[in-house]
Amino acid sequence: MPSSQRPQRSTQARSRRWFAALAAVALVAGLAILLMGDALGGPSVSAQAPGAAAQEPPPEEGFRGGENPRSNYWGAVREGQSGTTTVKGTETGVLIQNYGEIYRQIRNGPLTTYGSWLMGLMVLGLAGFYLIKGTVRIHEGRSGRLVPRFSELERYLHWSVAVLFIVLTVTGLLLLFGRAFLIPVVGMSGFSATASVSKTLHNFLGPLFVIALVLMIAVFIRDNFPDRGDIGWIRQLLGRTDNPQIGRFNLGEKGWFWMAAVAGLMVSITGLIMDFTIFGQTRFVLQVSQILHGVGALLMIVGSFGHIYMGTIGLEGSFEGMATGYVDENWAKEHHDAWYEEKVREGQVGVAPEGPAASEPREGAS
Repeated sequence: MPSSQRPQRSTQARSRRWFAALAAVALVAGLAILLMGDALGGPSVSAQAPGAAAQEPPPEEGFRGGENPRSNYWGAVREGQSGTTTVKGTETGVLIQNYGEIYRQIRNGPLTTYGSWLMGLMVLGLAGFYLIKGTVRIHEGRSGRLVPRFSELERYLHWSVAVLFIVLTVTGLLLLFGRAFLIPVVGMSGFSATASVSKTLHNFLGPLFVIALVLMIAVFIRDNFPDRGDIGWIRQLLGRTDNPQIGRFNLGEKGWFWMAAVAGLMVSITGLIMDFTIFGQTRFVLQVSQILHGVGALLMIVGSFGHIYMGTIGLEGSFEGMATGYVDENWAKEHHDAWYEEKVREGQVGVAPEGPAASEPREGAS
């Protein structure tokens, strides 16, 4: 086998191993959440519902031996006494589940408070950075010669995930913050209609996002492992080198990839648990899933602000790569010099952006 093919096959094999490991972790995490209710034995308490074998003592029984039967009844409910009911299903005999109040306090307290502050600070930070630095231009200007950066499949998967993510972000934020911000503006009926539409879109588009995300991770994972160029990228930021030898993705892009992959899989697993409540999920499992779902989603939203900023107004020439599949030669040399040198060796610098000539170098290409 030619020596030039060995690194490529080795990288592909390593990518497959990493993706298999990632899928295994995701599966184990999902099973762990499903079993968490039984494993932890959350303080679910229950009592006889209507039609049960025993009923709440009537008030006319009064006190017996200094004890209040009604107080004893509700004390038993709080202590976890099980009841029976003619209704069949998961937790149909549960009258009071103490974790519901804890869940409500977390959701309406730290999750919404810290989440809103985190998003606001990120937006303010990016706005301040733009006011100070503006758009980072290509130092040598545009050469007019193009380098292929993303394939059609890669761009299709990226934009599929991006569009679904934006819709899920908007609908998810409306469900999380809408009660506090929309009711004063549109009233209860307006919020109810908005929440109903948001919930429907979120539940039906969520599984599509899961599929697109997993496919995108499988396609891009091989180029996002650590390498020596990551150290060069840090040294370049510190102004200590002009030859960082950065590959296809720099350390910042790799960091966003792995954060989106981990948080995205957490959001996906917990979302599926809540979407398909047909496997006996207890209320405790659903409550934990919703908190983890919100945390993962907020992390992805905050990270996406930086990703969108750098890919649009933050860095000249970056958006073209994902919009057309090609970047300017000087952009490639400046931001991904090792990857650019590889493209030069492959004869792909100066290719036409469309038509049959797309696979052939232009006249005068290096």
